[in-house]
Amino acid sequence: QAEGGQALALQMAPALRNGGLSTRLNPALAGRHTLLRHMLELEADGRRVLIRLRKALRPLPGGVAVPRGELGQQVALALRLIGSGAAPAVIQMAQGGYDTHASQEQRHRRVLTELAGAPGTLLATSEFGRRLEENASQGTDHGSASVALRMGDGVPHPFLGDYPALDRLDERGDLMAGLTPAALYQQVLAL
Repeated sequence: QAEGGQALALQMAPALRNGGLSTRLNPALAGRHTLLRHMLELEADGRRVLIRLRKALRPLPGGVAVPRGELGQQVALALRLIGSGAAPAVIQMAQGGYDTHASQEQRHRRVLTELAGAPGTLLATSEFGRRLEENASQGTDHGSASVALRMGDGVPHPFLGDYPALDRLDERGDLMAGLTPAALYQQVLAL
C-alpha cells in the first residue's frame, strides 16, 4: 500500500500467504515516536487490505495446473486474487534458487522447469546478473547484466532492448545491460 492510500503492488511473502500477520500493530504503542507511529500505521493499513483481499479470494479455476513448491503456491494465490476482481494492478512473486555458485546447470534446470510451469507469469526478472566465466565449482558468480523473461498470450513481440555485446564489457569483465530496470518496467507496463 502506498503512503497516499493507493495500492500499487502486492508482494507474495510466505507470512502473508500463510496467515502470519501480526496482531500487535497498534500505532498507539509508538508513544511520541512519530516515525515509528507512521510505520505502524502503514503496516496496520496493509494488514487491513490483506484481510480484505483474503475474504475476496475465489477458488482456483478448475483444470489449472500450477508448479509444485513455493512458486506454485504464489501462482495459485495470484490466480485466486485475479479471479476475485480485487487484485492489485501488480502482483510480485519471488522464486529462489538462482544464486548458484556451484552445480549451476542442474540447479538452474530445476528452477527454470518450475518457472516454465507457472501460468500467468508475465515478467520474470533477476535481482543480479551472472559472470561470463564459469568458476571452479561449475557455477558462476554475481555479475552485472541479467535477463528478464516476458511470457503470456498478450506479449506483442518477444524482445525488448539489445543483447549485450560480448566485446563490450565493464571493468570487471561483465556484460553491460542494455536496459535499466526502470526502463524495462516502463516498457512492460506500457504494453
